[in-house]
Amino acid sequence: EKASAIEKKYNQWLKQYPSSSFDAKNQGIYEQALSSMSFLYLKEGDEANAQKYLSQLEQVENFPIYASTLSSGLVKNNQTKIALPIAAKGYALSEAAFLSSDPKFKGSAIASRYNSLAPIYAQILSAENQYEKSADILDKFFTNNPRAKSSLESILTQTKNYQKIGRDLDAFNLLNNQLVTQGSSEIIVNAIK
Repeated sequence: EKASAIEKKYNQWLKQYPSSSFDAKNQGIYEQALSSMSFLYLKEGDEANAQKYLSQLEQVENFPIYASTLSSGLVKNNQTKIALPIAAKGYALSEAAFLSSDPKFKGSAIASRYNSLAPIYAQILSAENQYEKSADILDKFFTNNPRAKSSLESILTQTKNYQKIGRDLDAFNLLNNQLVTQGSSEIIVNAIK
């Protein structure tokens, strides 16, 4: 079904169940609807209509949660250019919460999205030929979350980044470490060749 047809149903639903009739704790379903409408229009390549939903979504406290989901979906559709600003904003907010010394922010759902947004944002940057920035983000991510080095996708993205910015020895060492710690993998062996 096209986004415009779903939007009509969405507007009917909004009329029947306006968000103003629910308290702040029960607004999540409206945020999810904004995210879904944004994604449907972005998937169709209709950035103008998507933007009206994205601009509302960017105002909600939990934006990084939705940014993570939207960015991942857009990457799967090879729409990295469209995903870039969404991932960038979500990443900045989630990183700030993750690195915060305030326990309220550090333990929040927004902070927890750092672990999904950092690699997806780095992957998007790499796909958009922003290798240096992508490498910096993954270097920080690996430092902040040592378990992230077991993510094959992040390792391969970082290897590509290192190769593109002339850090071939770092790329080799990263792949070699992956072989030593995680065991042999056809994907890793092929990446070393």
